[in-house]
Amino acid sequence: LPITCGVCHAPHGSPNTANLRKPIENASSDHLCVACHSRRGEPPSSHGPHGAQGPIVLSEDVGWIPPGLAELPTHPHGQNNENLCATCHVAMFSVSDPQTGNFVFQSVGHTFEAIPCLDNAGLPVAGPCDVLNRDFRGCVDSGCHSNATAARGFFVSNRRNVNQLLDQIWFDTNGDAQLDSFDDGLLPRVVGQHDPSQFDLSDDVVTVAEGALWNAQLAATDDRPWFADGEVFGEHFSAHPSGGNGVHNPRLLKTLLAESIQALMDEYGLTPR
Repeated sequence: LPITCGVCHAPHGSPNTANLRKPIENASSDHLCVACHSRRGEPPSSHGPHGAQGPIVLSEDVGWIPPGLAELPTHPHGQNNENLCATCHVAMFSVSDPQTGNFVFQSVGHTFEAIPCLDNAGLPVAGPCDVLNRDFRGCVDSGCHSNATAARGFFVSNRRNVNQLLDQIWFDTNGDAQLDSFDDGLLPRVVGQHDPSQFDLSDDVVTVAEGALWNAQLAATDDRPWFADGEVFGEHFSAHPSGGNGVHNPRLLKTLLAESIQALMDEYGLTPR
């Protein structure tokens, strides 16, 4: 459904900034954005994570915890960030004419894109677009990164690292969104052991294979869409994008993936290829 003004703002007033329905100055489950974006971050479920952006940023109530992982890592996006999601997703900027310097447009951030796509005039437009056409000024204005080039470089390298870990868990080689033994990665090799009970998504038992799949769904990037919509042994699974292409909590997501990889090898007697 479209986001209208009344979703976030109370038309008859509120004690919060800008008449918001909930505060944005607290890193907790009562945050305006987290109140909705925190539906399902932990297994079990017959499908997958749903609206888990808030739990990921906060490192709370999220993910399948592999054996030996005592504590979830935190990240400044959730710990030292006064307005949490709004800092990045409601970033304001102005556009001036490059020839005259005259004011052209004021963006108030209501596209809710943390790194919005820009047209040739520097105006925000609907995506998707190449990362070179995305605006990273919000990462600088928030005080987190020194300049937009550095922020873009971090985004690209972190997404690449997340993709490399995801590929070790499952790479859909034939592009059919079917988790089967013909694909690359550790989960396809578990499928090849012909034990459907390891992927029984209808019960309350979370196997190592199911837990690893859950964590991969949390971290899935736009480049790896099969984690968001696929099948295994005839069972369908799905997940909403939650990891922000790795940005929402890089340390958490990469730790969950790395520990899941180790757990898969230990549980099913697998070795890296």
